[in-house]
Order: sequence, then C-alpha cells, then structure tokens
Amino acid sequence: MPNDVREVRKQVRPCCRRRVASGKMIVQRILLIDDDHLVRDIAVSLLRQEFSDSHIVPIADAAGLDQALDAGGFDLVITDYQLGWTNGLAVLRAFKSRSPDCPVVMFTATGSEEIAVEAMKAGLDDYVLKSPQHIGRLTAAVHSVLAQAQQRRELKESEARQRSLLNDVLGTSAVGLFILDAEFRVVWANEALERYFGLRRVDVIGQDKRQLIQERIKHLFEAPEAFAAKVLQTYERNGEEASFDFHMPAGDDRDERWLEHRSMPIRTGLYAGGRIEHYYDITERKRAEAALRKSEGHLAMVIGSAMDAIIIVDGDHRVLLFNGAAETMFGCAAAEAIGQPLDRFIPERFHIAHREHITRYGETGQTNRVMGRLGAVCGLRADGTEFPLEISLSKGTIGDHTFYTAILRDITERQRTEGLLRQTNETLSALIDASPL
Repeated sequence: MPNDVREVRKQVRPCCRRRVASGKMIVQRILLIDDDHLVRDIAVSLLRQEFSDSHIVPIADAAGLDQALDAGGFDLVITDYQLGWTNGLAVLRAFKSRSPDCPVVMFTATGSEEIAVEAMKAGLDDYVLKSPQHIGRLTAAVHSVLAQAQQRRELKESEARQRSLLNDVLGTSAVGLFILDAEFRVVWANEALERYFGLRRVDVIGQDKRQLIQERIKHLFEAPEAFAAKVLQTYERNGEEASFDFHMPAGDDRDERWLEHRSMPIRTGLYAGGRIEHYYDITERKRAEAALRKSEGHLAMVIGSAMDAIIIVDGDHRVLLFNGAAETMFGCAAAEAIGQPLDRFIPERFHIAHREHITRYGETGQTNRVMGRLGAVCGLRADGTEFPLEISLSKGTIGDHTFYTAILRDITERQRTEGLLRQTNETLSALIDASPL
C-alpha cells in the first residue's frame, strides 16, 4: 500500500468531523470517479460521514462513466485526474457539455499546476490534492462548490423571473415602455413601442434615445419639433416627472393615434440616473372627448337657440346653465347668472314658498311637473319688474349630485290676451243681458 494512502487513512476520522460554517448541506446525488479502490473507499467514507443524507455513486471504469453520463442528474462530480481509460480533463469536459451547471471537483495526486489552470479554464469548480496535508479540504471543497452552485441556481431563477416579468408581462403590455440608463441609452423596450413607432427592439437597444427621437421618432407626430422639444426637456430636467400628449396621424402601416407620454427618473439600482418612459394609447379617450364636445356643442346649440328660457340649477338651487332666451327674459347675462342662487330671479315674497315647493317636488320622484298650473308663478327681471311665468320642471341625478331643469315661458302677453278676452266676453254678456230681445 502506498505511503500516501496510509497517511490518508490515518486522517479519515478527524476530517470527517469537520464542518464548514454554513452547516450540513443535503445533496441528492454525488458522483465519485476514481479507479484506485483504496482512495475511492476513503473518499466515499469521508463523504458519507459528512453528507449523510446524500447518495454517493462511486465509478471505477469506463462503462460506469458512460452510464453515469447517459443517466445524468448529479448534483456534484468528483473525479481523479489520472484514470486508467481517460483523464480528468476529458471527464470534466464531458459533464460540462451535458450539464453546464453541475459543479466538478478534481481530487488527484498526479496533477500539476498547468493541468489545474487548464481545468479551471474548462469550468472546473475546485481542485484538491490527494495528500495528508490536503485531504481535509475535500469535504470543505464540496460544501463550497455546492453552496456556489446553489447561489448560481438561485441567481438564474431570479433572472428568469425578472426576464419573465419584463418579456411576458411588461413586454406584452399595451403601454409602450422605454428604460433608459444614465446616458439616456435604451436598455429595454417592449412590443407596444414597435407598434407605435415602427421600431424593432433589437435595433434600438443600446441606442441614444435623443438621437432616436431626432432621426426616427419625431417625424411620426403631427407637431414633430414640439414633440422632440418636450421629450428632450425631460432629459435636461431628469429629476422631474413629466406628462403630455401628442397626436400621431395615420401613415404607412400605421393607425392614427393619440399617445400620452409619462416619464420619471430612476433613482436607485443599476440604472440610477436614467429614466423610465411610458407611452399610453389614449386614442379612444380622445375620440370620446371629441364626441362629447360635439354632443355638448349640439346641446348648447339647441338650448341656446330655444325660444323658451332654460335654467339648470344644482341641489343648492344655484344656476349651472342660463340660455340666451333666459338672458333676454330676465335681462341678465349668463356669465353673471351662473353660480347665483335661483332666488335672484324670484320676488322675495315667494322665496320660501318656492324653495319648499322644489324640495317637495324633489322628494316625489316624479320626472316632470308644470308648476304654472298650480297657481301664479312670478319672475323678477334685473330691472326689478315682475312678470308672470309658466314653468315646466324636471329632476335629474349624476352620481350623488341632483340638478333641476326649468323651462320657463313669459306668459305676460297671454295673460293680457286672456284678460282682454274675458273683458270682451263680459261686455258682450252685459249687452246681451241688457237687450230687450
């Protein structure tokens, strides 16, 4: 028996009790390749005592190695350098080609510094000499490389989650997204920007965003110089948040769009000093706003041209709308009437009764009611003159807010005509009664 092997056996038991600071690590499968059965037995004993929950698989020949390569699934490979049928470098390359993340430790007495350097370049994780002075390093080396492998796995999983977040979630978002570094170069962009700006992500990564704006983006907008100036200003004032929108006319293979730009500085992390830019497609909102303005314009035209006066008041009886006919009827401009209490247009002696009536009406739940049929309703012009009114009232609600719409008609002429007609009828009746016939 070689003297080195005897010395190794002497040191087996004290080394087995050695623990690294991180404590015992549970490993599923450790492959040990060594054609020297004495050293192999010592190594197996060391490993089983240190890693009691692990499955140690010893290999002593080429057939066993081929089976292990085909089976795979090892958490660690420990190999001698000088083997009867091959060498440790070939074993290292064979396993790394199949399982790049599987750590490999070379445990040998025949290697050299040149071999160790070459092995490290090929991906070797650690190198332990078979000598009494270094035998204790085997289990420590195993602990170390397994911990490093676990850290690499966790890092890869974290990176995979980050990639999934970027590519699967943010990458497919309908909101366009640029991430810029401190030099305002593009470090990431999503699919929506490809649709909005016709830019391929692979072509813009690493590009200066300021240059992209001038050369490939600004001409897409209706006001290109104004758009460029707004975005470039955000880089000059990178400590501030920004929000603005611009119109993008339809073009070749591009739909008309309104885009809202929102951006903010990146204050921490790898890209601190950079900027994140969001581009929201607000086309539908802009179209809805345009339709609303058109509808409001039509409504204003109808109300403004109505022959009857129309006044809308809120739940506190303050004027919200005062059309042209109301201006003429009361001798008061709409700008002056808006926000004023409705009492201003009613003689003071009717204030209490009028308010009580509207309150009762609001509690009935009816949709309309002709107040003129309930008795005389009197209006008050700006010059202080009073006149008779007929009012049609309706109630509406928007959310928690109640409003009342009053359509008013000045019935002064009608009352005068009715009075003349009554007087004529009374005169005619008196003549008939006085007639001898």
